[in-house]
Amino acid sequence: MTSWNKGNSGTIDNPGANKKVRWVRDVALAWDSDECLPFPFPRNPTGYARMWHDGANIYAHQFVCTLTHGPRPSPRHDAAHSCGNGHEGCVNRRHLSWKTKSENQKEGWQQGRRGKLTAEQAAAIRLDTRAPHVIAAEYGVNERNVRKIQSGKGWTGGTRGFKPGDPRNPLRAENRAVPSAQCEEPK
Repeated sequence: MTSWNKGNSGTIDNPGANKKVRWVRDVALAWDSDECLPFPFPRNPTGYARMWHDGANIYAHQFVCTLTHGPRPSPRHDAAHSCGNGHEGCVNRRHLSWKTKSENQKEGWQQGRRGKLTAEQAAAIRLDTRAPHVIAAEYGVNERNVRKIQSGKGWTGGTRGFKPGDPRNPLRAENRAVPSAQCEEPK
Protein backbone atom coordinates (compact mmCIF):
# COMPACT_ATOMS: atom_id res chain seq x y z
CA MET A 1 0.00 0.00 0.00
CA THR A 2 1.43 3.38 -0.95
CA SER A 3 1.98 6.03 1.69
CA TRP A 4 -0.85 8.26 0.49
CA ASN A 5 -3.54 5.59 0.58
CA LYS A 6 -6.13 5.06 3.27
CA GLY A 7 -3.78 2.93 5.35
CA ASN A 8 -1.67 5.98 6.25
CA SER A 9 -4.15 8.81 6.68
CA GLY A 10 -2.22 10.78 9.31
CA THR A 11 -3.23 14.08 10.89
CA ILE A 12 -1.82 17.58 10.50
CA ASP A 13 0.00 17.32 13.84
CA ASN A 14 1.23 13.80 13.19
CA PRO A 15 1.28 13.14 9.44
CA GLY A 16 3.33 9.97 9.81
CA ALA A 17 4.04 8.49 6.38
CA ASN A 18 1.32 10.53 4.64
CA LYS A 19 3.24 12.59 2.07
CA LYS A 20 0.22 14.70 1.13
CA VAL A 21 -0.56 15.81 4.69
CA ARG A 22 3.12 16.51 5.27
CA TRP A 23 3.29 18.59 2.05
CA VAL A 24 0.22 20.62 3.06
CA ARG A 25 1.73 21.29 6.49
CA ASP A 26 5.24 22.09 5.28
CA VAL A 27 4.57 23.78 1.92
CA ALA A 28 0.96 24.88 1.39
CA LEU A 29 0.45 26.47 4.81
CA ALA A 30 3.83 28.21 4.60
CA TRP A 31 3.28 29.46 1.01
CA ASP A 32 3.63 33.24 1.12
CA SER A 33 2.79 34.29 -2.43
CA ASP A 34 -0.27 35.35 -4.39
CA GLU A 35 0.70 32.95 -7.19
CA CYS A 36 -1.36 29.78 -7.57
CA LEU A 37 0.12 26.78 -5.77
CA PRO A 38 -0.72 23.57 -7.66
CA PHE A 39 -1.04 20.40 -5.61
CA PRO A 40 1.94 18.26 -6.75
CA PHE A 41 0.26 14.87 -6.36
CA PRO A 42 -2.09 13.10 -8.80
CA ARG A 43 -5.45 14.78 -9.39
CA ASN A 44 -8.75 13.50 -10.73
CA PRO A 45 -9.81 14.15 -14.38
CA THR A 46 -11.43 17.46 -13.39
CA GLY A 47 -8.14 18.64 -11.83
CA TYR A 48 -9.02 18.36 -8.14
CA ALA A 49 -6.88 16.33 -5.73
CA ARG A 50 -8.20 14.03 -3.03
CA MET A 51 -6.29 12.88 0.02
CA TRP A 52 -6.76 10.84 3.16
CA HIS A 53 -6.74 12.74 6.41
CA ASP A 54 -7.81 11.46 9.80
CA GLY A 55 -9.55 8.46 8.21
CA ALA A 56 -11.55 10.48 5.65
CA ASN A 57 -11.07 10.94 1.91
CA ILE A 58 -11.25 14.71 1.34
CA TYR A 59 -10.38 17.27 -1.33
CA ALA A 60 -6.96 18.85 -0.80
CA HIS A 61 -8.29 22.40 -1.30
CA GLN A 62 -11.01 21.80 1.32
CA PHE A 63 -8.37 20.53 3.74
CA VAL A 64 -6.26 23.68 3.24
CA CYS A 65 -9.36 25.90 3.55
CA THR A 66 -10.31 24.18 6.82
CA LEU A 67 -6.81 24.64 8.24
CA THR A 68 -6.79 28.30 7.18
CA HIS A 69 -10.37 29.45 7.88
CA GLY A 70 -11.72 26.83 10.27
CA PRO A 71 -14.48 24.29 9.61
CA ARG A 72 -17.05 24.90 6.89
CA PRO A 73 -19.78 27.23 8.21
CA SER A 74 -22.61 25.00 6.95
CA PRO A 75 -23.13 21.99 4.67
CA ARG A 76 -24.07 24.46 1.90
CA HIS A 77 -20.56 25.96 1.89
CA ASP A 78 -17.74 24.77 -0.34
CA ALA A 79 -14.08 25.73 -0.50
CA ALA A 80 -14.10 28.31 -3.31
CA HIS A 81 -11.13 29.56 -5.35
CA SER A 82 -10.88 33.32 -5.90
CA CYS A 83 -8.25 32.62 -8.58
CA GLY A 84 -10.59 30.46 -10.66
CA ASN A 85 -7.92 27.76 -10.91
CA GLY A 86 -9.35 25.04 -8.70
CA HIS A 87 -9.55 22.81 -11.78
CA GLU A 88 -5.76 23.15 -12.04
CA GLY A 89 -5.23 21.94 -8.47
CA CYS A 90 -4.58 25.31 -6.78
CA VAL A 91 -4.32 25.02 -2.99
CA ASN A 92 -3.00 28.50 -2.18
CA ARG A 93 -4.62 29.38 1.16
CA ARG A 94 -4.93 33.03 0.05
CA HIS A 95 -7.17 31.95 -2.83
CA LEU A 96 -9.51 29.81 -0.72
CA SER A 97 -12.58 30.77 1.29
CA TRP A 98 -15.91 29.23 2.28
CA LYS A 99 -18.72 30.21 -0.09
CA THR A 100 -22.09 28.84 -1.09
CA LYS A 101 -22.45 27.70 -4.70
CA SER A 102 -24.39 30.85 -5.60
CA GLU A 103 -21.78 33.12 -3.96
CA ASN A 104 -19.03 31.30 -5.84
CA GLN A 105 -20.87 31.60 -9.18
CA LYS A 106 -21.59 35.29 -8.60
CA GLU A 107 -17.91 35.93 -7.88
CA GLY A 108 -16.97 34.04 -11.05
CA TRP A 109 -19.33 36.14 -13.17
CA GLN A 110 -17.98 39.34 -11.62
CA GLN A 111 -14.44 38.24 -12.46
CA GLY A 112 -15.38 37.30 -16.01
CA ARG A 113 -15.19 33.52 -15.49
CA ARG A 114 -18.23 32.55 -17.52
CA GLY A 115 -16.82 29.37 -18.95
CA LYS A 116 -14.69 28.50 -21.93
CA LEU A 117 -17.32 28.45 -24.67
CA THR A 118 -19.36 31.09 -26.45
CA ALA A 119 -22.95 30.54 -27.61
CA GLU A 120 -21.68 30.11 -31.17
CA GLN A 121 -19.14 27.48 -30.12
CA ALA A 122 -21.76 25.55 -28.14
CA ALA A 123 -24.11 25.62 -31.14
CA ALA A 124 -21.28 24.36 -33.39
CA ILE A 125 -20.48 21.55 -30.93
CA ARG A 126 -24.14 20.57 -30.89
CA LEU A 127 -24.10 20.10 -34.66
CA ASP A 128 -20.64 18.52 -34.91
CA THR A 129 -20.77 14.83 -35.79
CA ARG A 130 -17.12 14.01 -35.04
CA ALA A 131 -16.09 11.90 -32.04
CA PRO A 132 -16.47 13.78 -28.71
CA HIS A 133 -12.75 13.43 -27.88
CA VAL A 134 -11.81 15.14 -31.16
CA ILE A 135 -14.27 18.00 -30.53
CA ALA A 136 -13.11 18.33 -26.90
CA ALA A 137 -9.47 18.63 -27.96
CA GLU A 138 -10.34 21.31 -30.52
CA TYR A 139 -12.27 23.49 -28.06
CA GLY A 140 -10.16 22.80 -24.97
CA VAL A 141 -12.97 21.23 -22.94
CA ASN A 142 -13.50 17.70 -21.69
CA GLU A 143 -15.47 14.96 -23.48
CA ARG A 144 -18.20 14.93 -20.83
CA ASN A 145 -18.99 18.58 -21.54
CA VAL A 146 -19.16 17.86 -25.27
CA ARG A 147 -21.59 14.98 -24.70
CA LYS A 148 -23.76 17.14 -22.41
CA ILE A 149 -23.88 19.95 -24.99
CA GLN A 150 -24.76 17.50 -27.78
CA SER A 151 -27.54 15.92 -25.71
CA GLY A 152 -29.01 19.30 -24.76
CA LYS A 153 -28.24 18.86 -21.06
CA GLY A 154 -25.22 21.17 -20.90
CA TRP A 155 -24.18 24.73 -21.65
CA THR A 156 -27.14 27.02 -21.11
CA GLY A 157 -25.07 30.18 -21.48
CA GLY A 158 -26.61 30.98 -24.86
CA THR A 159 -30.14 29.89 -24.03
CA ARG A 160 -31.08 33.02 -22.10
CA GLY A 161 -32.13 30.92 -19.11
CA PHE A 162 -34.29 28.43 -21.05
CA LYS A 163 -34.11 24.86 -19.81
CA PRO A 164 -33.11 22.15 -22.32
CA GLY A 165 -36.71 20.88 -22.73
CA ASP A 166 -38.24 24.34 -23.22
CA PRO A 167 -39.61 24.67 -26.80
CA ARG A 168 -38.40 28.30 -26.87
CA ASN A 169 -34.79 27.19 -26.21
CA PRO A 170 -32.78 28.28 -29.29
CA LEU A 171 -30.34 25.39 -28.82
CA ARG A 172 -33.08 22.76 -28.82
CA ALA A 173 -32.64 20.30 -31.70
CA GLU A 174 -35.80 21.24 -33.59
CA ASN A 175 -35.01 24.97 -33.26
CA ARG A 176 -31.53 24.68 -34.75
CA ALA A 177 -30.79 25.40 -38.37
CA VAL A 178 -29.45 22.45 -40.33
CA PRO A 179 -25.93 23.15 -41.63
CA SER A 180 -25.86 23.69 -45.39
CA ALA A 181 -23.56 20.65 -45.84
CA GLN A 182 -26.39 18.45 -44.58
CA CYS A 183 -29.12 19.99 -46.74
CA GLU A 184 -30.17 18.08 -49.80
CA GLU A 185 -30.59 19.75 -53.13
CA PRO A 186 -34.14 19.48 -54.53
CA LYS A 187 -34.34 17.08 -57.45
